[in-house]
Amino acid sequence: MTKESFPSLTEGEFADLIWRLAAQGHVELIEESEQVTSFAQFLKEWERNLWYYFTVAVSLVTLIVAYLVPSDSPLVFLRWGVGLLFVVLVPGYATVEALLPGMGPLRGLDRYAISVGISLVLDMLIGFLLNYTPWGLELIPAVVSLAAFSIFAGSVALLRKFMMSRKNV
Repeated sequence: MTKESFPSLTEGEFADLIWRLAAQGHVELIEESEQVTSFAQFLKEWERNLWYYFTVAVSLVTLIVAYLVPSDSPLVFLRWGVGLLFVVLVPGYATVEALLPGMGPLRGLDRYAISVGISLVLDMLIGFLLNYTPWGLELIPAVVSLAAFSIFAGSVALLRKFMMSRKNV
């Protein structure tokens, strides 16, 4: 693409040109977020931290559903659905976010695919370790362990993202 200069272009005409390019999909306009000065302010940025709130919410909902819904209940589909989402995606995604807090080399679908693979490995590793504890490999200790790990890894990732945003100030 060539760079062109239009010295006769006024500010208003330039702004109008940018808006038309955005409407046609040639450029993307992004609102610049305000500078964060504290961790509490960083937590209030919902759009930036939605992945973290999703991780915590799914972990807590899975704990509640696994504890309250028996396996012979008519609501067992809820237990299976939430449990599948939790086991297959959440621990791996939190780990990927902790290891690569910026977008890094993984973007979009690649990030989710790696998250599924890492989740399955973490599930097996945590299950293997639980097998040698007094609690054994039962449903509730497994869900509690995976939820604790997911929330911990997500919190580490959130803290790393906050530290990275502070370096950019």
